[in-house]
Amino acid sequence: MIGDSLTADIQGAAGAGIPAILVRSSGPARWVAADLWGVSELVGHPISAGK
Repeated sequence: MIGDSLTADIQGAAGAGIPAILVRSSGPARWVAADLWGVSELVGHPISAGK
């Protein structure tokens, strides 16, 4: 799960047993990314601009 709401997205995913990345927010999440480019790096598949 990728989301910007700690309560709805991250805690909801955790309750369902789904790994989650918090984006464009701060909070006590295991994985946090400033933007979707950061998500790409967290999951191990960097993307290039324009692709």
